[in-house]
Amino acid sequence: MKHAISLSLGILGMSVLMPLTASAQNYGGSVVNSSHLSTNAFFSDSSASLGQPTTLVNDTFGDLYHASMVEPAYGKDQVTAKNLLTGFDSSGTGQLTVQMTAPITHSATSWFGQDFILFSNQGFIGKTGYASDGTDMSTYQIADGSTFGTLPQVSVSADGVTFYSVARSSTVLFPENPYHWDGLTATSTAAAGWGALNDFTKPVDPTLTAASFANQTVAFADNTLYNGSAGGTSYSFFGQTPLTTIDYVRFSANPTGSGGIIDGIAAVGSAPVPEASTLVAFLIGLIGLAATAYRRRKTSAIAAIAVIGLSVILPGSAHALSFTPQITQTVGTGSNESFLTLDFQDGTTDHNSAFGYFYDGAKTGADMLAALTAGTSLNIGYYSGYGPGDPSGVLVNSFSLNGHTKTGTNTDYWSYWLGSDGQTWNYSGVGASGRSLTNGSWDGWSWDANNSNLAPLTPAAVPESSTACLFAAGLIGLACTAIRKPTARV
Repeated sequence: MKHAISLSLGILGMSVLMPLTASAQNYGGSVVNSSHLSTNAFFSDSSASLGQPTTLVNDTFGDLYHASMVEPAYGKDQVTAKNLLTGFDSSGTGQLTVQMTAPITHSATSWFGQDFILFSNQGFIGKTGYASDGTDMSTYQIADGSTFGTLPQVSVSADGVTFYSVARSSTVLFPENPYHWDGLTATSTAAAGWGALNDFTKPVDPTLTAASFANQTVAFADNTLYNGSAGGTSYSFFGQTPLTTIDYVRFSANPTGSGGIIDGIAAVGSAPVPEASTLVAFLIGLIGLAATAYRRRKTSAIAAIAVIGLSVILPGSAHALSFTPQITQTVGTGSNESFLTLDFQDGTTDHNSAFGYFYDGAKTGADMLAALTAGTSLNIGYYSGYGPGDPSGVLVNSFSLNGHTKTGTNTDYWSYWLGSDGQTWNYSGVGASGRSLTNGSWDGWSWDANNSNLAPLTPAAVPESSTACLFAAGLIGLACTAIRKPTARV
């Protein structure tokens, strides 16, 4: 019985350490209302916006193919023969409101801090003409990263009554790419190069730009840049709306272009990041395995298990805190306080600094930047036409503080992050001028060298994984001490 308990603890510990899988697939579940849909029979069915986005296509010319980032959906589904896409007429007033199969709650564990993904009929422009299902995607190249197709305008609601407009998180569009490109063998056809489905609940990294895709093969874009994502354009309502949960997504015709096409919508799943509690449970499991190993006189196994546990748990990422930065300075007056952390990501001991900003009334992230510039030694540079007072809002190009200076280039830039506790960050879907501060909110600016997408370090409010590791290591030590001094058998 004791062996069974120990083994169960071990299995429990190892199972909870496994990467978190994407959340249950949550797509559009029902059409609440629609108006002014397209008069084209292939775009007039509102139900085409529901369920899993397109995979296999039977187009209007009788061609059968796998939808991809260079050959988007058009026509009917190969299997069901139902319409694949929903569109609007030329009036520019069309609307389609969809209720999700389950509410979407903003989560700090979601991929890239995103909340949902819109799938449409965008496609990358190729360098050598049109692609087909007979094209070898290992050699077919994307041109300059630009795309064709038009997205609708998007708004969200918790109750189906009050809707808030939201902007996409990326500067460019990411066409749908439902299948993973496995490559060709000597005996396979090009269509056989498409393998398993990619993840419809994982967005593409929103910091990628058109230049990231320019002159790259589709195979590279799928395997490396999309990295398991089925594509689509992602959105985060965090920071853009006062909502923490939404149940409805509304699409409105874009006044320009074709009005916008909808293929489907998916809630974003969770990224595989084990939390501290998960790591503790894992070490409890290791203790159980160690006890089992001792009872069988496998003392070497105890040491091996302990070493494995420590090597897995000890922080290995570039974001592990080596010190606890303090609030270096506060500015302003008022009953509300928000915080800003600045991370130069240059490997020095003072690369991270945090500031406090007191205020009353409605303030934005840009207001906090202006106050810090006026009241501290922090110097901020802005892109031309995007400085304080410019109608387009502010766009930060450089920060200088205490001998540190970083200025943006083509692939190096200051990324903007939002948080509520100084611990968990979500990539911002809005600029600093569109960021509404709330009491206790955090803004983070982090230097991203070569599109590295690093969140800033911030003051730790709770023990980190390493603390849990040391605690559990102590438990292992106590367990081993007790094992070395067994009680006499009667």
